[in-house]
Amino acid sequence: SRQAEQTIPVELQKSVTDAFESGLRKDVEIEYNGRVFSCTLAPIRESGYVNLYGNDITKRKEAEVALQRSEANLWNFLENASVGIHWVDKKGIIIWTNQTELEMLGYTREEYTGRHISEFHVDEPVIEDIMKRLSCGETLDGYEARLRHKDGSIRYGIINSNVLWENGEFIHTRCFTRDITERKQAEEKLRESEERFRALVSQATAGIAESDLDSRLVFVNPRFCEMLGYSEEELLGKTVWELTYTDDLADNQRFFGVRTVRRRGSGAGAGRGFWHPEKLPQVRPPIKPNMRPLPRGRSDDSHAPE
Repeated sequence: SRQAEQTIPVELQKSVTDAFESGLRKDVEIEYNGRVFSCTLAPIRESGYVNLYGNDITKRKEAEVALQRSEANLWNFLENASVGIHWVDKKGIIIWTNQTELEMLGYTREEYTGRHISEFHVDEPVIEDIMKRLSCGETLDGYEARLRHKDGSIRYGIINSNVLWENGEFIHTRCFTRDITERKQAEEKLRESEERFRALVSQATAGIAESDLDSRLVFVNPRFCEMLGYSEEELLGKTVWELTYTDDLADNQRFFGVRTVRRRGSGAGAGRGFWHPEKLPQVRPPIKPNMRPLPRGRSDDSHAPE
């Protein structure tokens, strides 16, 4: 757009000089007046000048910048996702992983990428099964696996994965791993606590029983069975009232503070709830429940509370 004999833009002067001195055709991009131009410089040394051809590529450059920004945002999202992500090729070699997975297992990118995925699984049959299923086109959902941390500890993960295929060729897996180690540790502590509790209750010298909201026994210890003369199988599922003499039923109801209550919601039915006697008005001081074994073979529901 500049007239002949006018001085070329400063941004282009050096490129023109370089092209003329080298005698070689040269392609350059320059920014001028807020626009971006793609220029081709063709030197004609014998004539002492340089031919210049230019196109305004501002819109194309803006689109390229927008695409680069979008890709950068996407990679940032993948690198810092809340779950570990990795790609494995058909031979089981890790070809990419995100920062989250590296931090989960304690490795650097150099220590992790390029190695076989089985090196980081505690149970070899598990990773073999995973790769076999993925190679057959399966999608894994909620597959639990034990992973090896760099410090030697074991991490527990839930894996969701499938394969990127192109024209029937296995390109790489797309594996998402969620760390559930804390949950597994909590479950193990709970299990150990329950085992200790069960052992304590089983060896207790007092009869102990647990019932649900419908007054049915869901747990009894050996001493409780011994006291009433029933086996555990015979007691579980019975209601408290099936084991109570009719004459003692009213007193036991007052002791347990039995009330029939309507559950909130759709009114699907009523359930019996046990309330502490101290929270009920006009209830005489608790008395010791009198629960005795019924004669063998007797099934008497006449004394169950209405």
